Amino acid sequence: MAGTGGREFLKDPAVTQEAKANAFNDRKRRGDAERGAHPWAYADRRAGGLLFGYDTAVISGAVAAIDANFITPRGLSETAAGWLSGSTVSCALIGCAVGGLIAGPLSSGSGGAGLLVAAVLFMLSSVGSAYPEIGLGAPGSLGPSALVPFIIYASSVHGHRHGVDAFAAVHRRDRPAAQRGHLVTYQQIAIVGGMTLVYFVNWAIAAQGNDAWILSTGWRYMMLSGVIPAALFFLLLLAVPRHPAGSS
Repeated sequence: MAGTGGREFLKDPAVTQEAKANAFNDRKRRGDAERGAHPWAYADRRAGGLLFGYDTAVISGAVAAIDANFITPRGLSETAAGWLSGSTVSCALIGCAVGGLIAGPLSSGSGGAGLLVAAVLFMLSSVGSAYPEIGLGAPGSLGPSALVPFIIYASSVHGHRHGVDAFAAVHRRDRPAAQRGHLVTYQQIAIVGGMTLVYFVNWAIAAQGNDAWILSTGWRYMMLSGVIPAALFFLLLLAVPRHPAGSS
């Protein structure tokens, strides 16, 4: 059984309502004190939301380049090309499914260490999405054949993204109700903020060259930009106190 204030304790019918109320209030006081001692205590959750939103929208700036570099050269019919393009852009769903399966154990079973690994993998995957030819040849040397490693890297990125958001959700459930409301609100604001931010980042990158440059090089910088919020998330994971799921 978890310590006083844990979910099992609060659900135990043998525990009086007064004891449950006292345990809940004590847990809330400890949470408030911890937030006061660590002003950045929940900053990693907000950074996770920012990462979620950023990663959701970052590929929007690269769709035309994906088509030009990986789809059009294959000489497919319009229907087949449209299907392959849509499947490539939406391949993140596969990563999300995998990320959803591993997010719980990753975030609750390792006291946060697993999330540090996920943040590092996210950075590496962002690099891989920008340069899918890594380890196979020079950038651009593989032509449309680079689509396969791109899909692998892109789905991996989104899987980590989903794991990050699930991590935040797991920890929100372990906070008192008053804090959960604030955390959910901050998380949603961070997600929308991340989506808005990446549109401006993509726009700024696109402004650095003409259409030909965007299709050949600019799109890589767009995908590579995901390293920045991932690095921020990693640093915040190092800076803030850990809250293992189920802890009292």
